Amino acid sequence: MTIEQIRQFIAIVETGSINKAAKTLYLSQPNLTTSLKNLENELGVSLFERTQRGMLLTKDGRYFFSVVKPLYQQYSSLPEMFHVGKRGRPVSFCISNSYFSYVSTIYCETVERFWKDECYFNYREVNPFEVYEDVVQQHSDIGVLYFSRMTRNALLKYIKSNDVEYTRLVDCQFIISCGPNHPLAAADEDSLGVEVLSQYPVVNYDSFQHNFGMWGNSVFSKLDIPHNIVVNSRSTLHYLLNHTEAIKVGFCAKDNVSALKSQFKKIQLSDADLSMEVGWICRTGYQHNEISQYFVDRLADHFTEC
Repeated sequence: MTIEQIRQFIAIVETGSINKAAKTLYLSQPNLTTSLKNLENELGVSLFERTQRGMLLTKDGRYFFSVVKPLYQQYSSLPEMFHVGKRGRPVSFCISNSYFSYVSTIYCETVERFWKDECYFNYREVNPFEVYEDVVQQHSDIGVLYFSRMTRNALLKYIKSNDVEYTRLVDCQFIISCGPNHPLAAADEDSLGVEVLSQYPVVNYDSFQHNFGMWGNSVFSKLDIPHNIVVNSRSTLHYLLNHTEAIKVGFCAKDNVSALKSQFKKIQLSDADLSMEVGWICRTGYQHNEISQYFVDRLADHFTEC
């Protein structure tokens, strides 16, 4: 498989026709057809269904496109990213975040502070294992993740064996969040028992409710949650909290529930014998630039200010 074959495949998807793609790529149609056939043979799948409406992606084709399109875009941007201008090679700052809203806020503050610099910014929200993989593969400079205290020792041993450094930020306790019009929002309660989780639908990000081996939120499976709603969109989660009786299970720094500033009501799960830890990772020996140093300092400040 070559970059050129991937470029040709993407062109066929975007034009919906081998003939149109061939014209766009300045190739003959037979040569493009042969190249596509060679790609399908190498992958062992059919990428397109030939119909009267044009070239339609198969299920395998849709998956392949979702993988290679962002990779090709990154490849295409390399010359610009590494262009040497008057100030030399531009700085890049890329982070991966396990859906923490305060991390996205700090990242936006960082961009606002440094956007005038010649810098490539990239931000991803993914599950903790993907955060780790992004840092290992050097797709991200910094990764912010959480894990269960139950798996801490094994996880940190695994991290260090792959040349990744871990910096602890805070121990966390479990809380629930609900919208301002939720029945629980009017209750004068600082804490509730875990039985409340069986009384309302519970909405969370897909990464939070699934296990990824030792990376997963293994303590979550201990909770009795009969009504699950899984999302991967922050706006959808917020809409559900604001307009339904759904609640969200999350966590915050211990003894800090009352200090949280949010549009949602936060209530501690008092009798949940559960504990999580939040921290950030980077490659061993990673040399901070001004931007990344500002970001990690703000992360530390966030919990100092809480």
